[in-house]
This record gives sequence, structure tokens and C-alpha cells, in this order.
Amino acid sequence: MTILDKKDPLDLESAKLDSDSNLDSSIKEKSLTWPQAAFLLLLEYIVIALLALPSSWASLGYGGGTIATIILGLTAGYTQHVLWRFCLKFPEVRDILDVAVILVGGGKWGKIAWSCAFVGLVLNNVAIMGLHVVQFSVSINTLSGGARCTQVFAVCGTLLMLLISLFRELKHMSLLGAIASGTMLLCIFLAMLFAGIQDGPANHSGGPIIVAPWASDAIGVVSGNNAVLNILYTYVGHILIPTFVADMKEPKDFDKAIYLSIAAEIVLFSLAGGIIYWQIGATDMTSPAYGSLEPAFKKTIAAFVLPTVTIVGGVYCLVTAKTVFARIFDFNSIHRRSHTVKGWTAWVVIIIVLWILAYIIGQAIPFFNDLISLISSLFDSWFGFVFWGIGYFFIYGRKSFSGWGMVEGPLNILITLVGFVVLGLGTYTSVESIIESYNSGSIKSPFSCTNNGY
Repeated sequence: MTILDKKDPLDLESAKLDSDSNLDSSIKEKSLTWPQAAFLLLLEYIVIALLALPSSWASLGYGGGTIATIILGLTAGYTQHVLWRFCLKFPEVRDILDVAVILVGGGKWGKIAWSCAFVGLVLNNVAIMGLHVVQFSVSINTLSGGARCTQVFAVCGTLLMLLISLFRELKHMSLLGAIASGTMLLCIFLAMLFAGIQDGPANHSGGPIIVAPWASDAIGVVSGNNAVLNILYTYVGHILIPTFVADMKEPKDFDKAIYLSIAAEIVLFSLAGGIIYWQIGATDMTSPAYGSLEPAFKKTIAAFVLPTVTIVGGVYCLVTAKTVFARIFDFNSIHRRSHTVKGWTAWVVIIIVLWILAYIIGQAIPFFNDLISLISSLFDSWFGFVFWGIGYFFIYGRKSFSGWGMVEGPLNILITLVGFVVLGLGTYTSVESIIESYNSGSIKSPFSCTNNGY
């Protein structure tokens, strides 16, 4: 018997019983309010990847970077809105895996879709967790000047994030989410301030700082496309949203969290990318951008980056673990509702396995921008575009082109096509960039003790 066979994830009656059983449980589900959900969304989007945005501006220019940020932001907001409507239409949805089953009509194909989505979700989230392991070691090395082997810092970061992941209720992460978002906002504002008041970018060789409104003629398809993928990655966190909606007290209120977060993201991303690029320029830009600051400034940023890195890594692990845990125990199992030895043992084992995989991925692929681009191509193409472009037609069926559907119908066809373009072209350019990085020696060797700080 497969995990899918143990409990049909699309069983409406089970979903209803699941909700009712929360009344007497000691571990609460469906406990999120929309302000708490908004904090979780901001936690998901106001992350270390924000400090990679200026490098996209360095490739696209301040005009091209701003336009790409606004268009991708509006697209992300709309697809999140479709996702929310999809969850209201199919309230039995618990996570992205249930969405995949619905989109292929269930049955035999449903099991295949569930398995593919499960693998995609785990790989996507574990790769992001690995990225946070790398960034933890980068920050500590920047602060300490590489006083210890990088692997020591990577292991310490992994263990710290593992402890944070042990929370089993999303509502407990909302307060940590507020802390992480606050420290990351402070990092962004400090980076903009420091970039303006320093004498010049770190390691600047002299001469004028080079900025331009548009991408130069010298930029290739690989660099240009990867710059757009970096911006796209920062916006696409759709893979976690079905889990958030399923854990809401009132799922119909989730749209308020979407509107609040997407408006804040577009404004913040545009300011962060444009202002830091304007002060540092294309020639001296690093990713994350705090590597281009003077020593005292970069150490300050590195210190404030640490809370965001650790908490966001914990949230991605938590959501992934909840997905795995829900497929081990039935919806109404006592091990999901109460503090049982068996339940906690399974939970801890899942958390440990996920962080071991994250550590291996993070140290085997020790780079930042290229890993972001690869994640965007392989996973954001599906979970950020294709799923919701197709999902729109499952919401409205024959009425998909009626009324507002005359606009939304063609738009969602376009969104689906864009998703496949991102998958194909994006994966190609990401792999090419990784090959170029290895050939040029700009990527340090896997599992290395070499100082990766700034």
C-alpha cells in the first residue's frame, strides 16, 4: 500500500472530520488568522535573496530591472489570487500535492502527479534549505574572517535551523516571521544607506561607477535570463501557500494577506534593487550585495542577516515536514492531534533527514545566484505559473471565458506558456551559467573548508 493509498488526500468527508477534530486536540491545525498569514508570507518573500536583486539590476540596468520587478510582481500577485480561489473551490486541498492530483483528474494519473509533485516540493524546499545553510556559513565567515573551517559553520547553522524546525504549529512561526522580516528589512535599509555613504564599493579600482538604464549590448542570453530568474525566484513562494490556506481559521480572508504582501514586495524590491545598484554599479556588484560594502558595513549586514537565514530555513523545513508527516499518519490520527511518543519520534526523524539532505545539497553546490536560477527554472515554472494557469480553468470550467473570463482566460493561457518557457530556457541558461562558473574558478570546491565570506 502506498502512502497515497492510506488516505485519499481529496476525501472531502475526511477533510471535514479533520477540521472538526481540532476542537479537542492539543496540537492545533486551522489556527492561522490572516494577519499571521501575512507575516508568514512576508517571511517567505523578505529573505536573503533580496540582496541578490541588485546583481539583476547590474545585468538589466535600472530601467530594465524596475520594469521586470513590477511585471513579475503583478503576475505573482495575480497567480497567488488564482491559487487562493482554487483552494476555496477545492477546500479539501491541504498542500501543493493535492493540487497536482486535482489538475490531472485523480485516478492512476493522480498518483503519478502526486508522486512528481511530492518529489518537486521536497527537492525545491530542501534546495532552498541548503541555500540557507550556505548563507549562514557566508555570514559567519564574514563576521569572523574565516576563523574556522567553513564546514564547522555550516554544521552549526544546520543544527540551529533544525531546532527551529521542531515547532509543529505554523502559528508559532508567525512571531518568528515578524522578527525575521524585521531584521531583513533592517538589512535592506542599512545596505542602501551604507552603499550611499561609503567612499566607494569594496575593491573598487577607481574611475566612475558604471550604471545604465538598460542592459548593455554585451550581455548574453545566459546572463540576461538568469537576472530575470533571480527576480522571479524572490516572488515565487506559491509552493507553501496551499499549506497556509489549509491552516487558516477563515480561508476566505487569505486574499487580504496576499494583497498586503505583494504591494510591500513590489515597492521594497524596486527600491532595494535600484538604489543599491545606483550606488555600487555593475562592475563591483556582488551577490549578495553586502559583499560590495566596506568591511565594517558588510559585517553589520552579515550579523543582521543571520536571524532571517535561520528562521526562513526553519519555515521551509516545517512546511515540508508537515507534508511528509500528513502522508504517514491519517488526517484524524491521534499522532497528529496529540503529543504522542510515536508522533514526535516520526516528526523529529523527518526533520533530521531533511536537514541532512539540505546540508549535503548546500555543500555539494556551494553557489548562490546560479542555484537561485536553477531552482526558479525547475520548480517555480510549475508551482508559480503552470499550475495556476491551468488551475484557473478548473475553478470556472465552461465559464472560464465569460465576463471577466474574457480577460482572465487568455491571460492564464499566456501564464501557462510562460511557465513552460521558464522551464526550458531557464534550465538551459542556469546549467550554462553553472558550467561557466566552474570553468572560470569562481565557484569554490564542494565540502571545502575555504573561507566563503566577504
